[in-house]
Amino acid sequence: MQDQSLTLPEVPGFRPDVAAGSVTFSDGKKEDYLSVTPVNANKIPMPPPNAMQPQFIVTIQPHWARFDPPARLTLSNVRPPDLGDFDLTQVQKIRGNHPRVAVA
Repeated sequence: MQDQSLTLPEVPGFRPDVAAGSVTFSDGKKEDYLSVTPVNANKIPMPPPNAMQPQFIVTIQPHWARFDPPARLTLSNVRPPDLGDFDLTQVQKIRGNHPRVAVA
C-alpha cells in the first residue's frame, strides 16, 4: 500500500490525497479501488441547501468507503477571494440532507 492522489482532468487543481491504509471499504478491506467522477448539478439526488449553487460537484466511490484519517483535499482558487469562505458539503442521500463537512 502507498499514498495515492486522485485527479480529474476536468477540474484542474482538484486533488484528494489518500494516505496508505486510511480507507476502509464496506467489506472491511483496506485496499480496493476508489474513483472520483464529476457530476452534473441536475443529476444530484436532491437540491443543494440554502439555494446554494455549487461550482462543481464530484462523487467519490464506493459510497461506503470510510477515510480515517480524512483524505486531504486540495482545490485551486475557483472563486474570487473577496467572497470569503465557502462550505464543503456532502450529499447524504439516505438521510436526505447535505451536512457541512468543512469550511474553506
